[in-house]
Amino acid sequence: NEGETLALTDLPITIDSENNAITVHTESGDINLTEFPSEVLRLLLVSENLDQLQSLELKVKTEGLETKLVYHAKGENNVKFLGIFKIEAEIEAEVDTQSGESEIISQPWYLRYLSFLFTS
Repeated sequence: NEGETLALTDLPITIDSENNAITVHTESGDINLTEFPSEVLRLLLVSENLDQLQSLELKVKTEGLETKLVYHAKGENNVKFLGIFKIEAEIEAEVDTQSGESEIISQPWYLRYLSFLFTS
C-alpha cells in the first residue's frame, strides 16, 4: 500500500496488540521497539540524509557491553555538484531505535571530503 514502509529482520519479534507494544528478542535480552519503520524513513528524509529508500533492515548492534537495535537503511541522496549537476549518491545510514538518532555509515568519498561543493 502507498505510504507503508517495511523493514526486514531475522530477529524474533513478539507483538502485543493489547498494549500496542513490539518486543524484539536478542541474545542479550528483550528490547522494546519504540521507533517504527515509517518514523525512521521520516527522520532520514527530514535530516536530508536520504531522498529515496531502497531497503530498511532491523539489526542488533553491539558496542562494548551495550546491545541496541538499529535500522540499517540503504538508499540514494540526490545532490547537486556546484549547484548545477545532479548526482545520485549511494548512502547507508543507521538509526537508533531508542533515541531516533541517525548516522551516515557509508557514503561516496566526494561527499565525505568535498561536501562543501554539494547542495541538497
